[in-house]
Amino acid sequence: MKKIFTTISLAILATGISWGQGTENLMRMSSQNFSLGTARSSAMGGAFTSLGADVSSMSINPAGLGMYTRSEISISPGMRFGSTTSSYDGVAGYSNSTKESKSKATLGSFGAVYSNGRFALGIGSNRLADFSSKRTVYGANEGFSIGDMYAEQIYGIPEGNINSPDDDIYKAFFNYSPVLWEAIMGYQAALLNPGHDPDTYTMLGVLNSGDMVAPQFNRITNGAIDEYTISGAYNLNNILYFGLTVGIQDIFYKQFDRYSEVAAAGNTGTLHDFTYKNSLRMSGTGVNLKLGVTARPVSWFRVGLTYHSPTWMYMNEESFSDLTVYGSHYPSDARYGFSDTPLLVNDYNMRSPSRMMGGVSFTIINRIIVSADYERTWHGKMKYTSTLNDYGYRPETLSDAVDNYGNIALNIQTNGDIDLNNIITSSYRATNNFRVGIEAQPIDFFFIRAGYSYKQSPYSSDIITYNGKKASDYGSYQQFSGGLGYRNGRFSIDAAYVYGTTESLPYKFFDYTATDGYNVASEGYTTTKHKNSNVILTLGYRF
Repeated sequence: MKKIFTTISLAILATGISWGQGTENLMRMSSQNFSLGTARSSAMGGAFTSLGADVSSMSINPAGLGMYTRSEISISPGMRFGSTTSSYDGVAGYSNSTKESKSKATLGSFGAVYSNGRFALGIGSNRLADFSSKRTVYGANEGFSIGDMYAEQIYGIPEGNINSPDDDIYKAFFNYSPVLWEAIMGYQAALLNPGHDPDTYTMLGVLNSGDMVAPQFNRITNGAIDEYTISGAYNLNNILYFGLTVGIQDIFYKQFDRYSEVAAAGNTGTLHDFTYKNSLRMSGTGVNLKLGVTARPVSWFRVGLTYHSPTWMYMNEESFSDLTVYGSHYPSDARYGFSDTPLLVNDYNMRSPSRMMGGVSFTIINRIIVSADYERTWHGKMKYTSTLNDYGYRPETLSDAVDNYGNIALNIQTNGDIDLNNIITSSYRATNNFRVGIEAQPIDFFFIRAGYSYKQSPYSSDIITYNGKKASDYGSYQQFSGGLGYRNGRFSIDAAYVYGTTESLPYKFFDYTATDGYNVASEGYTTTKHKNSNVILTLGYRF
């Protein structure tokens, strides 16, 4: 039987009250792609640790600014085309595959560099990550409903505590952790009924023994990480170059989830279908430092080394959910088949991993440049740096929830608050990443470029197994690129095409193990493959 038991699965399940404090969200906010900046650096796979005289150097190795002999301004607009293929592997041999596509205009980078031949100062922006995606997954013939999980989650909570009379609809949420809010909605929207024993809940009557459902999950994401840079560099006799960058990151992420279940024909329960929706919005600011040095002992050889500090991020998030249930009847007037949560507002701090990069490049017959980079990133050192109280919530409307803040924090602790930092340490590892690029100048003013980059999976190899695969078989990223360039005097124009692909960890629609060991989980698994293409055009002017 296929198995996928791991602590990290707690953070990547498709459903559940969404809040940004999860290991995968921290991983997402820590991602960087050095091939989304200028067309020249992108076409060469981002292998620019030892190269320079490019605006992207500010976010890769600021020592490269010291190679400018003149000042420059540049801008790099582009287009991004992404597709996500989600494959469902279900029970009784049922499987399907769904592909969703999304495209958008982007601004990869812009910047200005002043150079007097010895000192260089630069300001600019480089896009480090783009979160635009869309996915859809269909399942069928599932014997467990997510409502079964809700019943286990609120086991032992008195019914009177989660019932919602019309005059105080949100009261039920105030004294329980947000991790229970979805289950509370399940009761309020009449997806659950009280059990025979006190403080127990069941789907009996809504879904009966032998009834089956067809689940569907949709996710749409948007957002990006843009890094605004202030950089300085010093050129020592055209042999040694030193650089420093202060990076200020603008982080935005928006996610909309829709999960539904449709009752199968022939069911004996009253359920027709239900839909759960969640909207999550995260925004924040991060600060980091980059130190770099490049040596050019001879004109045809360069070697570079750079250190990127962790990015210290301050995040704000807002999230809310609703649940709508359709059936042949509802058990009481107090529950109408609909419930929604208060607005969850959360502020906290987190820290991305640090990076060390080294690179070498060669110039051959003054017409060809070959460049290679190695990067070491310590993903296991990512961390949430907030205290327990910062895991609380502040509903938008009723102020007494804020007054009960201490009780809420205590409830989060007693209701099984997840030790995310421990999960990060045990589930993520340091990665070895590689980038190579080549630039040829067959005739004056004209350039041909190509590149390749590979990012190792950040997951520890012994986390999970699925169909004989380990976690480290997922999450790696490959990227192929190419481009052309034209430079004539003061003006330059470069174009690049970048294609990347990765496969995410497999997941179930839901997977929950109660304190007594009883496991409620969907039987089908979903695997997701992402592909993206970026077209980048850089216009530059030197003076």
